[in-house]
Amino acid sequence: MGKVLAKIHSIDKRVENENFFEMSIDWESYLTEMKKVDVRLYTILNDAFSIIIDSQNRGNLARKKLPQIVSICHNDMDCKNVLWNGNDYRIIDLECLSYNNPFMELFELALCWSGYENYQIDFQMFQAFLQGYKNEGGELPTDWKTLYDCNNGRLEWLEYNIKRVLGINCGEDEKEIGIEQVEETVQHIIYYSKIEKQILEHCII
Repeated sequence: MGKVLAKIHSIDKRVENENFFEMSIDWESYLTEMKKVDVRLYTILNDAFSIIIDSQNRGNLARKKLPQIVSICHNDMDCKNVLWNGNDYRIIDLECLSYNNPFMELFELALCWSGYENYQIDFQMFQAFLQGYKNEGGELPTDWKTLYDCNNGRLEWLEYNIKRVLGINCGEDEKEIGIEQVEETVQHIIYYSKIEKQILEHCII
């Protein structure tokens, strides 16, 4: 799939100044409210609080250093959106197709296709994805640390599900799925933090 991604990115690539988006989620406020609603989730969030804050702060600093380059990106090319028939494949769900940073998509998909979602990255698969991208003529980034720090979109998903649990802008029927997703998302954030060194070591091919 690394080769496929390189082909998509090669369709059109340009230098473009992107507006810098600063993440400024008020985690302390959510933590205070969660303590009133669900003590167990409060404990989970409180235990991971320093990791969450660190991820938000590092992400904001890193976004300022992202290369000012965009290309056509699929933006949702995970396993469920690639249909296989033997060695043939079809990529579906193209409604997310847009110009975006190709280095970020490369990094995110290399993680996704190597087992990150299951908390068990196969680093041989991770490097194979990057190597396939490179072999197809895709340009590899030089500052992997910046990409690692920028890859903190799960914080926004965490906030969304905290709101579900707290009943902010949603109904009571969403509370249970919110609880489940808060737990799962915090686990991913902690796992990502723990394997930072391993990820960065295996970005060099």
